[in-house]
Amino acid sequence: MTAVIPPPAAPRQSRAMRIEPYRVLFPIGAAFALYGALLWPIHAAGWIPYPGPAHRALMIQGFELSFVAGFVLTALSGLTHGGRFHPAELVLATTGVALFGVGTAAGAMAMAQAGFLLAVLVLITAAGRRSAPGRGGPPEEIVFILLGLAQGLTGGAMLLGQAAGWWNEPVPGIGLRLVSLGMVLSLVIGVGSLLVPTFIGVRDPLSLPRIASPHERRGRRAFYLAVALLLVASFVAEGLLHRTLAAWLRAIAVTPMLFLAWKIHRRPGRRALHAYVLWSAGWGVLAGLWLTALSPLRLLAGEHLVFIAGFGLLTMGIATRVVTVHGGNPLAVERRVLGVWQVALLVLALASRLGAEFAPAGTTPLLAASGALWALAWLAWAWRAVPLILAWPPVAPTQRSTSRPLDIAWTATPRAG
Repeated sequence: MTAVIPPPAAPRQSRAMRIEPYRVLFPIGAAFALYGALLWPIHAAGWIPYPGPAHRALMIQGFELSFVAGFVLTALSGLTHGGRFHPAELVLATTGVALFGVGTAAGAMAMAQAGFLLAVLVLITAAGRRSAPGRGGPPEEIVFILLGLAQGLTGGAMLLGQAAGWWNEPVPGIGLRLVSLGMVLSLVIGVGSLLVPTFIGVRDPLSLPRIASPHERRGRRAFYLAVALLLVASFVAEGLLHRTLAAWLRAIAVTPMLFLAWKIHRRPGRRALHAYVLWSAGWGVLAGLWLTALSPLRLLAGEHLVFIAGFGLLTMGIATRVVTVHGGNPLAVERRVLGVWQVALLVLALASRLGAEFAPAGTTPLLAASGALWALAWLAWAWRAVPLILAWPPVAPTQRSTSRPLDIAWTATPRAG
């Protein structure tokens, strides 16, 4: 009798390696979205004092940081052609965002800011380790990720020193602005330049018209360096108390990125809600930055256009693509995760928040309505997304045959000089 020797079994992935970072950090981000926004209706009911500072911190350093960390740690290997995330990076980043949330809830802001700094340092280390030259090197857009994280580190250090009583911010509020209009904005325009044109289906998604083709680095590098320097200069202007000049510099820096790299002047080639959400996010950022520059008295209105119509829509759109594709699902699942209701609720939340700027007599009810609508939008998103995020066992990368990998936009990233 001839012995039948079974084929060697495929190597088993450890459970830790199969839990991708977005599966942990995206639900935490959705919880922050609810926590930070619901402070306004609770305040309107008279149960807590004015929650403005806590709301701002929770939405930027909690909500946005959680989604940024989940995305960056999940997708960085595809972006830089480097190794996958290390479980320690996920543990430390999660610890950081958790400390921020607990510290904020307890009023221990020094602990909260230390947690924020920990998470940012993890992301800086992860990006730095994977950005060394080799295998063609990372795309030039990595400069915006590194710049954004550096701004987050600087702002976080200012906020930690202020909370711990070690020093005062050189300009009131500049620490949080370095995080929101520095870290988050830089990440948005950098990552968005890689992902949005491909995801919405425009022609020549990775070209920069009249500057660089998809396979040219030199012109791209010079262009991005100029944009980055303008963004840095905007915070130098803020430090010198020239806030209007700072707003103009940001608008001037970001506008060519949105038209040349994001290509928002072209309609999406994909006739799908998800594509229009990403496309509209670019217009939200553009409108908000220019409103802030042209009408300094409407500073909060302009910045909330950036935050809700820009960052909010983009975060929901990119998170939907990550949940769909990295979960091994076909792209058609995006329509189940991100639907008209979620988008409509975000638009209504924006309208209510802008209304509070133009109708002072109704400020508190409008802020409460905006917070409630935002929370409902993210609750509706989480209701559809979290079951996919928590599905077990996660699909191993080699088993994803039903959809294209998330790093589709990076497979054609410029690699030649």
